[in-house]
Amino acid sequence: MAWQRYRTTAGRFTADLDALAKCDFELLPAEQPSAPSSTSPASPAKTPVAPARLPRIVALDTALASGLRWSAPTRGLKQKYALAWSPAGDRIASRGPDGVQIWSAGDGKPHATFPAERTLEFYDFAFAPKGQLLAGAATDGIHLFDLEFEEELDLLKTEEKTSSSIHRLAFSADGQWLAAGQLHGTTVWKTADWQRAMTLGSGTGWVGGVAFNHDGTLLAAGGQDKQVRVWRVPEWKLLFERMGPSPVYTVAFSPDSATLAAAFASSTGGQFLFLAPALGERITAVDAHSKLAHMIVYRSDGRRLATAGDDGTLALWDAETRRPVIRIQADRASLYCAAFSPDGKSLATVGSEHVLRVWHADALEKLAGDPQSPKNAAN
Repeated sequence: MAWQRYRTTAGRFTADLDALAKCDFELLPAEQPSAPSSTSPASPAKTPVAPARLPRIVALDTALASGLRWSAPTRGLKQKYALAWSPAGDRIASRGPDGVQIWSAGDGKPHATFPAERTLEFYDFAFAPKGQLLAGAATDGIHLFDLEFEEELDLLKTEEKTSSSIHRLAFSADGQWLAAGQLHGTTVWKTADWQRAMTLGSGTGWVGGVAFNHDGTLLAAGGQDKQVRVWRVPEWKLLFERMGPSPVYTVAFSPDSATLAAAFASSTGGQFLFLAPALGERITAVDAHSKLAHMIVYRSDGRRLATAGDDGTLALWDAETRRPVIRIQADRASLYCAAFSPDGKSLATVGSEHVLRVWHADALEKLAGDPQSPKNAAN
């Protein structure tokens, strides 16, 4: 079959990660650290990162005038989360008016279209590391697309009988594994033969986020049961699981694998918790959005991260201090997805307006110091 062209060779993993299993973490609220409960182990004293005042929001019209590279309609009947950059940075995949659309990242011109019914909803896209294979998580399973020959290769069915069971996708760095967050756990597929290798997790509720670290030696997942879990690959040994304050909507590793970020809902909106999987480290929490936070992504150099929220805002953060650099009204209602280009110079977003927008990342940051921004909305 055509997909056999994508066989990969398992790499040798040498990182010594046994110390992770010994780690213990304490979840801190965004405003003030709470004392450990009577059932929780005491944590070493450490001053938490002070909560930062969120900057004023740059209005959409201002951002469009100053930072937009190009935009294109993505409308299907429904389209929320589906957006991915190719590893080379020359293509972007999203839901389009007539199916799965591959765009030229430079000018926004259509590159290829894979027809799909307008009623078919895609929740996520993921490119394989070599960029020739695209996986799309849809209501009927995982679609595999060959970008070189511009054909759909296969449809991977889950064991679930319920529709909308696939929420997130992630390829390992060597392309050997595809992880899918679904209704009752995280299913791992072996790409050599596209057979299900295993299902990880508690099996309770949906999984909202899955992510491999930069070298594919760790897999993280989080979902409706409020747990953040990390496994060591390829042994699939559970290194730790930590309970959060609410369901987990997305997870992301920093490029150096030193930090794992997870998005939760909070009483004040969208909150992110940062887990540092090393001995002696703790978790920091920040309030990022006034409503639910859908996405968090790191720039390839690890110095910036972007978050997307149900309040329609795109926020850029200093990844080291976890302080907000700028907030932008990037959608008039809800912003579902954000992704940096591989070189970090561009940022793509999509939301409830069903418009794919590609921004100049540096130009957006400059708006933070622009005194000519009276149009900015209040917090």
